[in-house]
Amino acid sequence: MKDNFLNVNFKSEYYIPIIEGKKTQTMRVPPARWDVKEDDMVVANFKGIPNKILLQITKVGYKNFRSINDEDAKREGFSSAAELKHVLEEIYTTYTLREYNRLYYYQFVVAGELDIVVEWLELSILLWRLPVLLL
Repeated sequence: MKDNFLNVNFKSEYYIPIIEGKKTQTMRVPPARWDVKEDDMVVANFKGIPNKILLQITKVGYKNFRSINDEDAKREGFSSAAELKHVLEEIYTTYTLREYNRLYYYQFVVAGELDIVVEWLELSILLWRLPVLLL
């Protein structure tokens, strides 16, 4: 278990879809890749929103840009692969997305919001350090 969790950034428009479980995946280009594995926890930050969300990573993988499908779009909160590809091209303007460019995907579930996150973080740190305190 980690004392520190990776902080990840999302656009504010994704706060509600994530909380409601409509967005359960995010895709990132290689320079924006997250250093996480399944079952890791990350803290999601949203521009302009003080609330944070604790996310548990359920799956990590990669695929080519051309392989994005409607199932990916649904997990991302979009109606079609074409819509998701268009949004990704708008987000990553400094990184030209071509058919064979690799994208990393991270599937997740909401583990808590800020007040729960703080309590959970304090508890996890206490449990992590407990064996040391008993020595």
